[in-house]
Amino acid sequence: MSRTLSYRRSSVRAGWAVVLTVVLGASSLAVGASAVAAEPDTYGSIAITDVPIAMDDGVVLVGDVMYPADPVTGQRAEGEFPVLLSQTPYSCDSSRTNSGFGKGAFFASNGYILASVCVRGSGRSGGDFSLFGEREQLDGVQLVRWAADALAGSNGDVGLIGGSYLGLNQLLTQGRRAARRSIRHSTGR
Repeated sequence: MSRTLSYRRSSVRAGWAVVLTVVLGASSLAVGASAVAAEPDTYGSIAITDVPIAMDDGVVLVGDVMYPADPVTGQRAEGEFPVLLSQTPYSCDSSRTNSGFGKGAFFASNGYILASVCVRGSGRSGGDFSLFGEREQLDGVQLVRWAADALAGSNGDVGLIGGSYLGLNQLLTQGRRAARRSIRHSTGR
């Protein structure tokens, strides 16, 4: 009987934890959205699509980049900006369907460059797809370095962004020792 009672108590606690997480998460999203919406956009946005990025083995990955733009002229804004990098296999057949690119205008209007790259073997990128494979992880390291050091307009600060596959890909990229060194190095620029 005590096992049943203990199980019920832990189930009730778990249920309340889920409810509390959902309520707090929803309220923070609502507060965050209203706080962001209250401020006028500093920048517009401009997209550069089908950007080729050569990996060290010769395979070319393809990405789409959304830059902050001058809201009056529509031209790319002067200066350097931090980069948000996503690596996605989802809907990469075009920049219009690239799943990592959907919120690009939001980030650009707030002073970030968003680079969404189709992982190896997906959409417009070359090579063979391998679900979270060794080569994809190495690509992640190279993409961080590219975003920090070679992407036009980058100030060297790189953040990884995305959920689901994109989120797991972030963790695997971050877990690579070379990527951690590159991220630390690039943020000190």
